[in-house]
Amino acid sequence: MRLFLLLFALICSADAAVIKGIVLDNMTGRPLARTRVVLQIVGRDSITASSTSTGSNGQFEFDKLAAGWCLLSADRMGFATAHHGQKLWNSPGMPLHIDEDSSTFLTLRMRRLGAITGTVFDENDVGLPQVDVLAFRDTRPPSFVARARSDDRGVYRIGMLEPGRYLIRTGPKRFSEDFNLVPTFHRETLRLDEALPVDVRMEEYAGEVNVKPEPGKLVSLDVECAHPWFSPVPVLLVSETGRIRGTTNSAGRVSFHGLAPGQYEIFAGNQGIEAVGARAYWQYGEPQSAYTTLSLVRDREDLRVGLRPTPTMRFYIRDSGGTRIRPDAVSVWLRRKDLAGPGEPQRRTGADARIPPGRWEVRIETPPDMYPVSAASSSLRTGPPGIVAAADSWTEMVVWDSSAPILEVVVSRNPATIYGKVTAAVGAPAVGAPVYLERWDEREARRLGEIRRALTGAQGMFRFRGLAPGAYRLVSSFDFDAPGEDLMPNVQPKLVRAAEGGTVEANLDLFVMQ
Repeated sequence: MRLFLLLFALICSADAAVIKGIVLDNMTGRPLARTRVVLQIVGRDSITASSTSTGSNGQFEFDKLAAGWCLLSADRMGFATAHHGQKLWNSPGMPLHIDEDSSTFLTLRMRRLGAITGTVFDENDVGLPQVDVLAFRDTRPPSFVARARSDDRGVYRIGMLEPGRYLIRTGPKRFSEDFNLVPTFHRETLRLDEALPVDVRMEEYAGEVNVKPEPGKLVSLDVECAHPWFSPVPVLLVSETGRIRGTTNSAGRVSFHGLAPGQYEIFAGNQGIEAVGARAYWQYGEPQSAYTTLSLVRDREDLRVGLRPTPTMRFYIRDSGGTRIRPDAVSVWLRRKDLAGPGEPQRRTGADARIPPGRWEVRIETPPDMYPVSAASSSLRTGPPGIVAAADSWTEMVVWDSSAPILEVVVSRNPATIYGKVTAAVGAPAVGAPVYLERWDEREARRLGEIRRALTGAQGMFRFRGLAPGAYRLVSSFDFDAPGEDLMPNVQPKLVRAAEGGTVEANLDLFVMQ
């Protein structure tokens, strides 16, 4: 009995550590209630997380914690995620060590995201009400972020924007049969390449981002979807600056008004990936879909889109020795690619799936004991015949309404592994440090695929598995998040080469910006 009480006392004392704190608005110092706080416990080889919410006084508490290392962060709408010890608004947090029987009090200060404000003026500098204003990331094509509508004085405000460069453009506005305003970028230009970007910073708003829309001709488009039933048909109209959704009426027609002349894509019927055998969208028969492109320069009322059964893509997955692999052992991700940019990735399930016609991108994701070798199909159209450069690379393909595409995926069961230890300046292991890995094309001097990220454990160790053979660059730092290709050469990455099935040790010194 005495031994049991002693053991119980030891367990209780080991779990007695407490972390308390408060979350504040960085600018005003006021407490932020109902904010989600996440605590990550850094173990030797894994990280476990738990969360809580702040009370009305902005305070939180985690109790009964074991001694060790942890990471703390807070999330709230309208604010950037705050990490304990972070150096920049988007950099990772620094680990915190808690001792047995300790009580730690922390303050997390959250910074508001930025905003853009301005006025939509007419030709006499009078504010125009009820005009749509859209914000896009300054990419090619522009990536839609948010929209607002001007008030009675023509003033608009678009908030919750991460720091970066944006483009502002008004939407079309029809006033009468004789007077319309065409979509116009800040500052007064119809051309995307002449638009003036707007810089957004944390906790600030970019003001006086005014737009004076130009008068011009807007066009209309009437689409008729020919199909054997009278069910409503969803129709998606896409241009480089956004997507417009509509639904056909009982006569199978849908109209789009107030459009700017330009290039468009039309998707009708089934628009997402659907497992074969699932409940059909249509009341009768197989799911139907259609895809077409057009250059719209005037009103058009004669566009007829013929719906056909959605093509079924079959997936054949095998290893490099020719042995078939279960379809659920490898993830095939697909995402729509249209004039407005890539859509949300969708994961296929099973050995086949209905893929609506149009442009798509495919990416292969394997478990840690494999890596993708190739993804070959008659539909693949980018680069060498169907080569997937890395597990996180996207390769474009086109699916036509009359095709029955087959995607053959080849994987290898001999992946490479890169592991190592990150050491801080004083020689101690860097705990909870982010490690970034990119696959590197030495001949073309460019990144292949997307960057990978891992966190070191309690001993400063990290490991990347499931790698294809080739060259890789690694860096570890608390100073930035997911370094881009332009930043990577300036942070002293370590170059390593991994062979088929090989294991490479790559120890790193924690990089600190000077």
